[in-house]
Amino acid sequence: MTSFQEKVLRATTRVPRGRVATYADIARAIGRPRATRAVGQALRRNPHAPKVPCHRVVASDGRLCGFAGGLRKKARLLRGEGVEVQARKHADGTRTYADLFVDLRKYRFVFLEGEFNPSVKKRLARLQKDVQKGKNLSPTFRS
Repeated sequence: MTSFQEKVLRATTRVPRGRVATYADIARAIGRPRATRAVGQALRRNPHAPKVPCHRVVASDGRLCGFAGGLRKKARLLRGEGVEVQARKHADGTRTYADLFVDLRKYRFVFLEGEFNPSVKKRLARLQKDVQKGKNLSPTFRS
């Protein structure tokens, strides 16, 4: 497994039950904002399902797509976690599984910016240590 695939799987594990992320969200979270298709390919090869919940990843418009178990199963898994999955109707009133979607305004998980960037992680770790030591972080509040 490549380091890129490991980063994708690690980011996907951060998406909690009852929330979804997009392929683009995960690509941005790992510092590769143009790699949305590669994120999909990495999740396609997920050897750790369901521990790595790839069913919680959807398209940028909220559509369900790209699940090895099929879209029906993906919808069932999301509904089981409390995510409302809706179906768009065609002009003739019919629905298909390809038209299933999630309201991203309601269920989207937002990653912390730079959460998977090593230099940001180091700065955050130093900041946490300083806070634990009781260091005053703001120069305007020094006595």
